[in-house]
Amino acid sequence: METDAAIAEAEILPTEIEQAGQDAQEPSQGETSEAVETPETEEKAAEESSGEETPEQVAEEKQKKRNSVQERISQLARQKNDANTRVQELEQQVAYLQAQSQPQAQDAPQTYPRLEDYDYDESRHQQAVLQYTSSVNAQNVQQVMQQQQQAQIAQLQAQKAAIASQEFVEKSNAFAIDYKDFNATVTNPNFHQSDQVARTIVELPNGPDVAYYLGKNLKIANALNNKSERDARDDLIRISTALQVNSRKRRANTTNAPTPGKTVTPKGKVSKDLDKMSPEEYRKARGYT
Repeated sequence: METDAAIAEAEILPTEIEQAGQDAQEPSQGETSEAVETPETEEKAAEESSGEETPEQVAEEKQKKRNSVQERISQLARQKNDANTRVQELEQQVAYLQAQSQPQAQDAPQTYPRLEDYDYDESRHQQAVLQYTSSVNAQNVQQVMQQQQQAQIAQLQAQKAAIASQEFVEKSNAFAIDYKDFNATVTNPNFHQSDQVARTIVELPNGPDVAYYLGKNLKIANALNNKSERDARDDLIRISTALQVNSRKRRANTTNAPTPGKTVTPKGKVSKDLDKMSPEEYRKARGYT
């Protein structure tokens, strides 16, 4: 039986992202990804090495950027999880208060008690008045508490939305490290997103990947804008899943073979043939002192 991810991959195969990444990272024609040292270029490379970064230095710098961005993303994720936990606690408290208020409202008089309703029995009437007043006060207190908690929930929801936006920005920064045209793609004037599509993209775990894919496939992006919120969300989740599947495949296909070492050229002078040496050079070469 096919999994949801397999179905998503069969329906949507966003290979453009993989190809775009390869195009961005492949060297231009005539260039190589790693220079080979030769006797002719060794001296020139040594002179220019101070002003140019080696592939290893570029990779190290990228990794430093990724680590910095990932640290920020992890911090935002913790903040969002804390907000989620607090929202759940407040929602449980609101539900508890609502459940507690129901029995009291049923047992107590619904309107202010009248003396004639109790056959002019002062004792029964006073007891009913106290019960009614106590019920009203309790309901007022619970209502105020619920309003306060609802306000806190709304504030936390707004905080979660702000954190999600910040998280999306940080993930976009991480994505742009390897995809240099990311910002140009997602800010393309021809790339339009409806509010519901934009909100969903921000919430997705790989939102920048999805945004980049849609920016490269404007027909799909425009079709999503014209769908209902539910259908658009379902399609975005399928795209997100397919992109994650493709990403895992690319990582799995990456070999762990070590990078070939550079060609090493001896830096010392090559010895002369014995028959071309001077007497002094001959004695040194033969070990005579």
